[in-house]
Amino acid sequence: MKEINVCVDILLPILCALISGGLTLFGVILTLKHGNKKDEETIKIFYKPRFYRIDPNQISNIKNDHYFCYSFLPEKKGTSIRGYFKNTDHSTFVLDKIIIGRKECISNYEYLVDKNTVFYLHICFNDYLKENDEVFLFVKDIFGNEYKYKIDFEFPGSKDSAEIKNITEEI
Repeated sequence: MKEINVCVDILLPILCALISGGLTLFGVILTLKHGNKKDEETIKIFYKPRFYRIDPNQISNIKNDHYFCYSFLPEKKGTSIRGYFKNTDHSTFVLDKIIIGRKECISNYEYLVDKNTVFYLHICFNDYLKENDEVFLFVKDIFGNEYKYKIDFEFPGSKDSAEIKNITEEI
């Protein structure tokens, strides 16, 4: 009779305490993981690059602009795409690469765009672009998260030169 009381009075409560403690620990771990993931998403949204195209006539001091050029090799006659942009005071980012069709151009340098900076983007493509060709710009924030932007362009004159008319983020 005393053995049954020891099992019921001592071992069963210890077993129940271990099980409930393990479940509580599991719940805390899940909560922490979810909180960390949510914090990462919040930080990614907060530091997301926000820049926009501007008209060259809006620029008051061209000497302070940053010039970033992407050249596709081999260098031969083709379309040159140009445009001015302004970064907001929201975040610093790096211009990573340009993709036109199946061709990719990665710069030898990391083009860092600081906050509140006007920059000039010049893409020298080694072929002539058509109106329906897709051009993508990839940028990275300070944490290495990559963002993809579609560049819309127009030909104001010849097929040698195109101007960027709009840039939109691809989700």
